[in-house]
Amino acid sequence: MARIRSRAPFLFLGLGLVALGVAGPVRSVDAGRSTTEPFSLKLLETYLGRREASGRPIRSIPELLSSLKAGEMTELDPMDQRSFFLAWTAVHHSQSRQYASPENPRILMRSSTGKFIMAFTGEPGSDSENLEVIELNPRTKKWEFAEVRFDGSRPEVDRKGAGSEAKDCVGCHQGRPNWHSYRIWPGVFKSNDDVTYRNTREYADRKAFIQKIRDGRDPKYAMLDLRYFEMDEPPHTNTNFSVWLGRANFERIARILSDSPRFRSYQYALLAAVTGCSEIETFLPASVRAQRHPRSLRSLSDDTRRAHEEYYRERLEALGDNRKQDGEIPDIEKNHGARIAAIRYVVQGMGLDRPGERIEDWSMSPGSGKTFAFQSGFFSINRLDIPLAREMLDRGGLTDSKFEREVRSIADGSMTAFGGYSGGTSGHYSESGDGCRVLRGKSLQAFR
Repeated sequence: MARIRSRAPFLFLGLGLVALGVAGPVRSVDAGRSTTEPFSLKLLETYLGRREASGRPIRSIPELLSSLKAGEMTELDPMDQRSFFLAWTAVHHSQSRQYASPENPRILMRSSTGKFIMAFTGEPGSDSENLEVIELNPRTKKWEFAEVRFDGSRPEVDRKGAGSEAKDCVGCHQGRPNWHSYRIWPGVFKSNDDVTYRNTREYADRKAFIQKIRDGRDPKYAMLDLRYFEMDEPPHTNTNFSVWLGRANFERIARILSDSPRFRSYQYALLAAVTGCSEIETFLPASVRAQRHPRSLRSLSDDTRRAHEEYYRERLEALGDNRKQDGEIPDIEKNHGARIAAIRYVVQGMGLDRPGERIEDWSMSPGSGKTFAFQSGFFSINRLDIPLAREMLDRGGLTDSKFEREVRSIADGSMTAFGGYSGGTSGHYSESGDGCRVLRGKSLQAFR
């Protein structure tokens, strides 16, 4: 029997966050200062070294997981510890170097902010003793890659670097995590809108894997908390993976934009496009459009729509018998197409031509990119507004104090900038309000 399930994306996110306890951070405090910190590769290296020096070395992934789960890394933010063991997801077919199968899936564990991801597999073999890591560098806003090897002796941490420097990883990752956008994740348990339907192969495989965890047959899998994974209802672990990885990836995208030597000229038009102002061509002088913007907004809109439709149907086909939808792309994925096209229109004039910089490479969609897919279930490209506003404050050279206050309110996550947002959670300024008029004026002035 088909179940009736709420489709409100804000409910998906809310349930996940409340269940994870991340709505209100609670940290150990000493003399008014936090004594815990987010998980990072540096923190992990320090911890492994301390355990080595104390005579209680960690020699395997199960030993590391057991230690983390027991709270022995006392400086670790408790929200990250909770997220690792509750909010994990399992990949049963993967393009990664790490092996994955329904019997021995690849486990993805994320920090509460999505800025640190570690992965392992249960398949016996050399790769099964390696922990793969992706981390968003808080300073450079680049995704960095590493591998922690456990072979029975002191663990070896192999840092791969960032972006194109990560030669062992860049061919697959192209400088960012690989993760499909909401709401279809082929190759991942609960692949269809965080549901595995009964009487499907995926349902049987998932139940068998749950039993394997309960039986404790693999010491790595035995560390996983089943409370979320075994539920057929919320919380939505894949959706929340999309939410938090998406937010972290937007910090990378904002950094790419601010690295452009043309950022100060284009920053106002960028913010206008991200926040949904209409007639984005009018935010750029005609001479600039003629010189740097060869593709029309209509052409980019049509191309974006085709890319979204192709990507959606490609994922539908990959679901096999867990597919229940028809081929019509949902409205939730259509709604942000115009905004993405507007961003593409502005960005084509910024000279972002290197691999990893191009807007075709921004999405985390596995494969060659060019999907322009940023949907998380709660937001899409509109949530680029916060990190973009932060880059404007840091690197935009703003001199108008009143305007700077408005941008700061966006950077702080406020919904009151320029007189407020319209359209509820869609996150755009009223086209008849002050926001778009102010941004248009600022943009045209920046090119004089």
